[in-house]
Amino acid sequence: MNVDKNITIYVDGHPVNTKCRMQDGQIMVPFLFFKYAGVKVGMESKEKQIILKRFNQMLKLYVNGRYAIYYPRGEDIRQKELLKVIPTDTFLPLEYIAEKLGIEYQLNDNLSRSYLITSIYSVGKPEIIYKGETEQNRIAITFEGVPGKEIACKLLNILKDKNVKATFFCLGERIKELSKVLEHIAKEGHEIGILTWSYSELPKLTTYQLVKEIKKTKKHLESIIKNKTNLFRPINGRVTDADLITLNDLGQKVIGWNINTADYLKLSDEDIEKKLSMEVSYGSIITHSNFYKDEALIEEKLDTLAKIIEKLQARDMEFVTVKQLLNI
Repeated sequence: MNVDKNITIYVDGHPVNTKCRMQDGQIMVPFLFFKYAGVKVGMESKEKQIILKRFNQMLKLYVNGRYAIYYPRGEDIRQKELLKVIPTDTFLPLEYIAEKLGIEYQLNDNLSRSYLITSIYSVGKPEIIYKGETEQNRIAITFEGVPGKEIACKLLNILKDKNVKATFFCLGERIKELSKVLEHIAKEGHEIGILTWSYSELPKLTTYQLVKEIKKTKKHLESIIKNKTNLFRPINGRVTDADLITLNDLGQKVIGWNINTADYLKLSDEDIEKKLSMEVSYGSIITHSNFYKDEALIEEKLDTLAKIIEKLQARDMEFVTVKQLLNI
């Protein structure tokens, strides 16, 4: 019986925590782990087939299957290979996958650490944007989620009273329910980007699932606001290298943040002032905690938000949309 344990594997120097198991002397890891190494991952449930793509190389493996199909240069040439260890329960042999997809694998026995070197950075890996590069006194405030009508009206009144333009990111499955709110937000001159369709963190989705959720969410939102959108925010900021590559292929700009208003809850006015002076600078992207959790705190969050806006405007900061901040 295979026993799973938690380990840390360093991918291009960044630690990634994952489950693993030893099987026939081989380290086996969950198939979705390879997304952290820039590998696009898919799964066909009926055939229990796992597909891994990196650049022009591709591997097809089967759960409980003895063979792998390797495509070294696209789909024109295929090689059938006998595996030393049989994949079970979607766990795949780490060293074999790394070797076939051109990823350098190193094991430090003294430190009991594994390393993967992907060379993604040498070909210009897309990045998540945490902050704008500007010498102007501009910052952007963003909202992960769109609230219901009552809270939305309160929020939009705060923004209007303070002459603030903001950027909202909407969950796909709530677009129909919030269609009137979204129309109101767009009419007020605010910007609207997208989250996933379901409330899913990207590392838990296959590449196919991610593409499907992005296209579906984008289509439904654009039909409501009558405008194109290319801003995307990953749930809780969690994203893999493969996700960044896929989102770039879909024409999406991935927007993170460097300031979170949740960190300012419960602080006195004086402490808010001190914290803002240390953390906020030209180009900062502020996120306001999403509206799908902690509903009891929403009113308190709005009060904190209003204080933050007032104090930043007193420092002559101008609030603009993300696109205005980034000039995109």
